[in-house]
Amino acid sequence: MTWRPVSRLGLSVGVMGALLIAAVWVVVTALISQHHEQAVVQTRRDATNLALAFEQHVIVSLTAVEQAMKLMELALREETETRDLSRWAERFNFLGNVHLRISVIGPDGHLKGSSLPHEGGRVDLTDRQHFRIHVEQPGFGTFISRPLLGRVSGEWSIQVTRRLERADGAFAGVLVFSIDPNYFARFYKTVDLGRQGVVTLIGRDGVIRARSSGEDPAGLQGLGKLINLGALFHRLAEQPSGSFITNATVDGVERIVGYRAVTGYPLFVMVGYGLDEVLADPGQDADRVIAIAIGVTLVLAVVLLLLVSEIERRGQRERELAAERAKLRSANAELDLRHSRLEQTNADLLISKERAEAATRSRAAFLAMVSHELRTPLNAVIGFSDLMRQEATAGHLAPWADYAASINESGQHLLEVINNILDLSKLEAGQTELLREPADLVPLTRTVVRMLAHKAQDSGLSLTVETPDEAVLCDADPRAMKQVLLNLLSNAIKFTVRGGAIRVTVRFQGLGAAVTIADTGIGIAPEAMEHIFEPFTQADSRASRRFGGTGLGLTIAKRLVDLHGGRLTVESEQGVGTVARVWLPTGSGALPQRPEARRPESQQSAAVTA
Repeated sequence: MTWRPVSRLGLSVGVMGALLIAAVWVVVTALISQHHEQAVVQTRRDATNLALAFEQHVIVSLTAVEQAMKLMELALREETETRDLSRWAERFNFLGNVHLRISVIGPDGHLKGSSLPHEGGRVDLTDRQHFRIHVEQPGFGTFISRPLLGRVSGEWSIQVTRRLERADGAFAGVLVFSIDPNYFARFYKTVDLGRQGVVTLIGRDGVIRARSSGEDPAGLQGLGKLINLGALFHRLAEQPSGSFITNATVDGVERIVGYRAVTGYPLFVMVGYGLDEVLADPGQDADRVIAIAIGVTLVLAVVLLLLVSEIERRGQRERELAAERAKLRSANAELDLRHSRLEQTNADLLISKERAEAATRSRAAFLAMVSHELRTPLNAVIGFSDLMRQEATAGHLAPWADYAASINESGQHLLEVINNILDLSKLEAGQTELLREPADLVPLTRTVVRMLAHKAQDSGLSLTVETPDEAVLCDADPRAMKQVLLNLLSNAIKFTVRGGAIRVTVRFQGLGAAVTIADTGIGIAPEAMEHIFEPFTQADSRASRRFGGTGLGLTIAKRLVDLHGGRLTVESEQGVGTVARVWLPTGSGALPQRPEARRPESQQSAAVTA
């Protein structure tokens, strides 16, 4: 199988299709990333708000304990012997299960009394930080210790202590309220944070006071553990509220953490959500979006493959026809030398011609059918891209709305190419039927000018129209003639540079009427004039690359005018401008064919500022 290079048109369609697919995936990736980012931002906000609620719970609890301690401190100040502390514990039953026990440490550092029954020898507590800090710093106030294993109770507790003084100011010992860490943990469990969610009460010294997580219902994991947050603690000290993402020291789970500094106490409340759980729902949505994008990509790929294949097949047929025409020219050159075989040769040539025309009609009919089938999925692509643009605009995602608009514009361009191919195929297959009626060229021409006036204005061109006052009637199909004028005026706008002028005139001419479109554009080279009505041909390949197009506009216009029995002529001078003229008979008879395109002997053009 011989490899043939892809034609310029096939390559252009393939590149545009690839860019369209790439744009779809850029938009999909951006939407997924945006969805994930929104989930993280919302979780940060939720974690910070929960941390505020838990902070208030800690403040209320510790304030109640402090008030109770101050009341008891005043009562004990004048006493030399400690009364039954269980009575005080019953008196403070309004605290519920906040405290585990009440105890008093004497000035010598030994346990002086406790609300819990205690048997045995003296308990030495001189090494405890909550005793030594009141000895070394008399004005310290309320001290909150790290979780300790009690020497009397044998249970974990947080010691809240205050210094006791006699009436004369002498050191009388330390009052201790022991709080069960599970008191905070039980409250934290009332909020469902997920299996990886966690609430932690941590001191400024980095030691965990209380902790509750979905994976640790007992609240013992990490209790009393010193965690090293490094520079993060400096941030916590500077910003009393905020959020961050980190890998937990206790269990290694990556979490989104919101924190609050507890007002009036050296503590922080941290609320964490497992990052994997937070992104689980957006991940499922992303899978659905990716599945849809894959489906759209497959549809686009199939459409592009079919379209490029048909374009290449048509090109191959055109090359075969060109080769056949070359054979015909060669046969004609040998006619003078082969008089004896003239009759047989003419018969062979007639058969070959009929076969070629039949092949052309069959190919045109097949291409028309395929182009029609291609328009259906392409319309779906255009519709969905427009829907994506509207959704992105409604969500204030301006860059992604531009991407969706680019997809829509590329789809519209592909649809225009397919429509042109379909129109040409119908003409070649003889399937175009004209609905003739008395048509006035004046309003029809003005309608076409109005349709393209905005495009001319955007291109910086001056567009004028001159028509007579009376009606200019011709026996024509209005829809077909509108398409002819749209193609000619679109070419004039496309190939006229900014600052140029276009003039459209309608007048009677001979036994018919003419519509003339004159521009001051780039013009056509003399050697290209004879090819301007051939399909998929532009006068200059450099102009094709600069201005775009498929080269079918003049071909379709020429064949529609021929069906009306009229003439389409083009006069052009390179660098000066082009004049396209459509002549139609005023009656129903067709005129003999005249030369369609000629170079003017002289042409006057004037630039009009837009």
